Amino acid sequence: MRNYINNLPITGYTLITPFKFNDSEYQVLAARRSKTTKDYTQQYSYFRGKKEITDKTYRDCVKRETLEELKLKVEGHKLQLYMIHEYLSKNKLGTDPILQTDNLEDAKFLVQVPMYLYLMTTLDQTRWKYNEPNNMEKPKWITYEECTHKIWTPSLQYYNAQIFEKHILNYVHKWTQKGKITANLIKREFPDLAKENHSLGDEQTIA
Repeated sequence: MRNYINNLPITGYTLITPFKFNDSEYQVLAARRSKTTKDYTQQYSYFRGKKEITDKTYRDCVKRETLEELKLKVEGHKLQLYMIHEYLSKNKLGTDPILQTDNLEDAKFLVQVPMYLYLMTTLDQTRWKYNEPNNMEKPKWITYEECTHKIWTPSLQYYNAQIFEKHILNYVHKWTQKGKITANLIKREFPDLAKENHSLGDEQTIA
């Protein structure tokens, strides 16, 4: 089975989850796919895009797609890869995944999805703009509790709990303990953590 999977052609796309800290809880920016989209109609998702020839890396793909969909210029030092999700698909777009009831031989592609987190600072939250009306409804900030009451695209239906309970917390830990960030910015974005981890004026860099 593993040999068969290893010999499949690889395709994929990137996924970015913008998040913020608000009213003592984390919120993510997400959007429901429009009624006119061909796949996963009216299901919630984060912001995704297929790597193009002009993208040298997946990080370049994420930056380009975020600029196109949200008119937001991503700062590379705040972009953190937290998972590479893999699944098998019958088509190159990855929209026809192999189910447990399918035969392994029905798989024609191995889909790889690098998934990124991105901290939306107070300034970022005033800069982004809704720029994909044909593909998605206007994005909105939602809490984990709100996430549990929405229908998501298949991969995210399983991973949202991990995103909130593990990956966002790891991201914040790195930023407030190890990350390259000034104490003043920490205090503004994470007021409850600033006093615990930094004295004013300190700056830490990743080793």
